[in-house]
Amino acid sequence: MSHRRGVVQVAHVAPRIAHITFALILTASACSTIARLNDPCGGSLPDAAVDATIALEGYYRSSFEISSFVPCGCDIEPGHGAGYWLTPAPGSGFHEAYSPLVDETDPFRPGPEVYTRFEGSLSEYGTHGHMGAYLRQVTVYRLIEINPDGQCP
Repeated sequence: MSHRRGVVQVAHVAPRIAHITFALILTASACSTIARLNDPCGGSLPDAAVDATIALEGYYRSSFEISSFVPCGCDIEPGHGAGYWLTPAPGSGFHEAYSPLVDETDPFRPGPEVYTRFEGSLSEYGTHGHMGAYLRQVTVYRLIEINPDGQCP
């Protein structure tokens, strides 16, 4: 009898798992839609598939637990939780170009805000960067320009 009872219980668990899985998928989809609607920089970006290599330009600032990229056309300044979390791919040249501009004697002092152009990709909406404070991640594959005096066109 206990064996049969176990089978009955398993039969009742499977539909619950399916309902929970469906609910989680709906929740993730709803969160992504809400994030997209609340993205102050979303309209500043070129239309592109997620993870496709595209040309991007804007302003960047790095500091302790900050790696903020704000695309041209977005009316906010780079900083904690602003814009998108920027991650340079190995060999992109980004880190090598930005590091000399940073005051290495004070790791908590923000680096300079710089204009930058590069080829990179955008992630899906979600939680990215330090403490999940950024809506998306931008990955730099090839640096084209980094300029402390540069301006968006």
